[in-house]
Amino acid sequence: MRQRWKLPPRVQMILMVFIGILMLGGPLILAFYSEAKLSTENQLQTEMRSYAMIAASLVDADEHEKLVDASQIDSDLYHRQNERIRTLVANAEDIAFVYTIRRIKDKYYFVLDPTPAGDLNGDAIDDKSYLMEEYEDFTPEMVACFETGQPTVDQVSYTDRWGTWRSAYAPIKNKEGEVVAVVGVDRSAAVALQEQSALFLRTLIYGFIFAMLALGMAVSTAAVISKGSKESPLELIVARVNRTVVENIILALGVVLLVQAGISQFQIIQNSRNTEAAIMKLESLRLAQNGLKNMRVGHSAFETNVLIERLVERGEPKLAANLQEVVQRSITSREAGLNEAQRMQMGIDSQRGEISTKLDAIGASQNRTATLMFFAFLTAAVIGTASILFLRLNSQRERRLRETEINSLRMQNDYRTLVESLPLGLALIRDGRNVFDNGQWSAQLLRPRPPGALVPTALDNELDRVAEGLKQSENRREPWSTVFTAMHEGSSREIEVRSQPIYDGQGSFRHLLTFLVDVTDLRQVSHNLERKNAEIESTNKLLTDALGQLEANFESIVRALVRAVEAKDPYTAGHSERVMQYSLWIADEMGLGDYEKRLLEMGCLVHDIGKIGIPDNVLTKPGKLTDEEFEMIRMHPVYGANIVQNVDLFRECLPIIRWHHEKLDGSGYPDRLAGDDIPFLVRIATVADIFDAITSTRSYRVGMALDRAISILDEDTNKGYLDAEVVAAFKQVIARNGVIPQTDDLPQQPAA
Repeated sequence: MRQRWKLPPRVQMILMVFIGILMLGGPLILAFYSEAKLSTENQLQTEMRSYAMIAASLVDADEHEKLVDASQIDSDLYHRQNERIRTLVANAEDIAFVYTIRRIKDKYYFVLDPTPAGDLNGDAIDDKSYLMEEYEDFTPEMVACFETGQPTVDQVSYTDRWGTWRSAYAPIKNKEGEVVAVVGVDRSAAVALQEQSALFLRTLIYGFIFAMLALGMAVSTAAVISKGSKESPLELIVARVNRTVVENIILALGVVLLVQAGISQFQIIQNSRNTEAAIMKLESLRLAQNGLKNMRVGHSAFETNVLIERLVERGEPKLAANLQEVVQRSITSREAGLNEAQRMQMGIDSQRGEISTKLDAIGASQNRTATLMFFAFLTAAVIGTASILFLRLNSQRERRLRETEINSLRMQNDYRTLVESLPLGLALIRDGRNVFDNGQWSAQLLRPRPPGALVPTALDNELDRVAEGLKQSENRREPWSTVFTAMHEGSSREIEVRSQPIYDGQGSFRHLLTFLVDVTDLRQVSHNLERKNAEIESTNKLLTDALGQLEANFESIVRALVRAVEAKDPYTAGHSERVMQYSLWIADEMGLGDYEKRLLEMGCLVHDIGKIGIPDNVLTKPGKLTDEEFEMIRMHPVYGANIVQNVDLFRECLPIIRWHHEKLDGSGYPDRLAGDDIPFLVRIATVADIFDAITSTRSYRVGMALDRAISILDEDTNKGYLDAEVVAAFKQVIARNGVIPQTDDLPQQPAA
């Protein structure tokens, strides 16, 4: 059996420790990477949202609403509004574009864009967006900003004609608090991609450093654990890891998990409180917004005062005081009240943005807490499972050791009993002395031996030869065997002796294992067997010769029978022989085996044997046959099959005899077989029979020339009568071997 390739034990130990360290540290590295990635994304979104809110606060909603026609792009109003947001692009390095979008029905149009006209970055695209130019590449986040009135940030990058971007959006609201436009702030997606790539590269570097440290720890640990031992790595680890150490590891894991669970629970409670406070603050701001809206649309002061009282009840006295001041100013001066209301609205929008950012940070913190808890429990589960596995394996090892000790004692007793009861002599030889043998050793030699001697002491040349041979086998450390005759008090036995050097696990010689086997009866049986084999071989030769003679006689009988049939019609003399030869040529060309060729040979020889039942005057008639006479001729395959069907040697040839006039299209006779129903050997015989029939001279015509005969075979093939593959093979062999000539002793053809 092929030996399977196996890593050395030291390498196995290193791999096991290395993989174990990676399983412990890998999840933590992944958790830190996920945390850093999430933190980077949150920071990116916070910055983008802040830029958008600042840009929105710089736009005057009333003046922005006056920009409604593309012709106003050169007006002072357009340039004045553009200047307000141009500073944002100039002061923020990673902000590429700032612009405003107006929605009219379901379409979106650019309004402000401080970008200079022309291709500034060399990408063959005008960088500026023009007043009232339709914007078709809007994102779901921009639509959400219009719908909710809250700042939004694209969650994924998008591509438009200017490039690939991540954008933030902030609403521009009029005095009534309605969203009239949206500010868009574009940052190249490559910025975020670079930050993520740098983070991934740093993580790879940290992971590589950790892997190198883990490999170093694995090498040093494996060197300590496996030093001077040949046990498998798993057995070594189980054997040398103390049960107390494993229990302490499990206890430490439990403490760490409890502490982590407590910290995580505290963070969850704190986040819940912060979330609740933020939601209450948002509700208070919503009440204040409703009060401002009531004032702007001219509702009664009663509804606004109710909202102020509710703000006081919710613990928002400052917000209630600001709303009260707006109401008082509106009473004094409508315009002053509206201006104060707009100022307060902008403050509320800013606070809502801050709260939204805070809620996002709380959500991210909850995600981080959940991630850390997951990886902590995952790490604990891995270490705990490994510890339990070690404990279980240690217990199994101890149980196996106890079972091994018991089995060893039992096996020693069994071996002792087995050795003593062996029906052959067994001895252990060391330093030329017999250090152990069983009871059969002396019994095989027919006499006892002195202690330590290899063989009994006697004036016996055979025994001396055996003793010398065993000594030489031990000295040379080589196997040795011989057969000798043991004789004592008129008794003699044939004994075979075999010796084999035995080595320990370190390759040191232990002893020479020697067997004595009584082969007297076996050698006698061997002599008898050789004599019987000689007799059997002689008998087999006689049978083979007789069988060959029988086959020769049978073939002679068959050929005589064929000649008897052909004697009825001198024109068909030799026809069966030629059909047989043509068929064998085709079989050789198509690579058929000896068995198929033997069937073709026998079947073709007797294929027309049925003609013996056709009257001579019909068989040799020189003129055209009548319908009745032709029907008689068509029956010769049936007659032939009936003649030989009870002869076992011809039974497998019956298809050739009965069906050699069948055609693939079903127009043949006698059974009108078609297609695959006609056996392959029959198809070969049919082609050979037709060719010889049309090239041979008959009583009613002269044989055709070769070219005409081949042409007729091709025509019959095209009509679907004959097998095209067989005809092709036949044409090859005819081109190579030629036509078998017909006998010359034919009757003279009648004069024309």
